[in-house]
Amino acid sequence: MKKAFTLSEVLITLGIIGIVASMTLPSLIKKHEERVTVTKVKAAYSLISQAYFRAMEEYGGDISSWDCFNVKTGYVKPACLMDRLSKHLNVISSVNDRSDSVLYSLNMQKITSHYTHMNSLVLSNGFILKFPSSSTQSCETYRTWDVPEGEKFACELIVDINGHKGPNAFGRDTFVFKLHKDRVAPYGNYTEPYYKIWNSCNKEPQNEFYDGGINGKACAGWVITNENMDYLHCTGLSYNGKTKCK
Repeated sequence: MKKAFTLSEVLITLGIIGIVASMTLPSLIKKHEERVTVTKVKAAYSLISQAYFRAMEEYGGDISSWDCFNVKTGYVKPACLMDRLSKHLNVISSVNDRSDSVLYSLNMQKITSHYTHMNSLVLSNGFILKFPSSSTQSCETYRTWDVPEGEKFACELIVDINGHKGPNAFGRDTFVFKLHKDRVAPYGNYTEPYYKIWNSCNKEPQNEFYDGGINGKACAGWVITNENMDYLHCTGLSYNGKTKCK
């Protein structure tokens, strides 16, 4: 007849199981949350692209031909652009020129300029689309350092994939897309002339706010291309080299 486990043996076994679980569960939960984020970023990319193409069909041509666009300044009227896109999205509320917007960089440093005033669209799926109210953050025809060479035109659209919940940080729950003349592109998927990943989507950047840029802004391109958020866990990543921590 086999002897049953003693109470002390059972307690020791349960204790070991508890220790192992406490060590592994947080990591598993974090990985699951990141997979959910990747799925949401890809969904946002698809949603914005469809809305943009439908708006181009409705209003004829790209943004530069819409009445929202000021050819002389190279800027687009934020409220006008959001209105055009909203007709092709399931919007439940909108806010123009909200002045209490707070955003953070990838490593949770508060952003104190450029993104303090936002026009926002709250969607039924929980996404919030944000367009900077400041004209200097609108479409610009003369900027070449953050768009593909030869295009020199892009509108910046920000998507918060979990709505009003935190952390409201670039590269964590907030991602940037560019509206080009013929398509939507995730910010950061271009060749790397200016904002290399070590400064714009990096756990340990050389500078969190590099030359007016913001660490985390280019993470949408990384997430769409590599389908992971490993930039939160290790350094030395690149599009042409190491794309995962392990």
